[in-house]
Amino acid sequence: MQDAVKDKIFYIVKDSDGIKASAIAKKLNLSRKEVNQVLYGSLSNDCFHDENFFWYCNKASVSSAPSKTSIENLEKVFAEIDFKAEDVEAYLQSIEK
Repeated sequence: MQDAVKDKIFYIVKDSDGIKASAIAKKLNLSRKEVNQVLYGSLSNDCFHDENFFWYCNKASVSSAPSKTSIENLEKVFAEIDFKAEDVEAYLQSIEK
């Protein structure tokens, strides 16, 4: 399973007050089996479930995780850098002519 899917599952669990694997699967258009593989696998140290199979994040995992906002801001910065690089490249090509 890709790290991006793992991260999405983590943030869905982190942002909920307890959520079932089937609800996570619906949000991500995945099967419940795929979600459970991540929850019981690579997220087993970060997340846990209660007796009703509602999933939660461990407090330590939540406090050490980068905020969703900071990740979104980084994605915007990288998108701007790519855009600016294209502008510079186009400008350089235009003055070479």
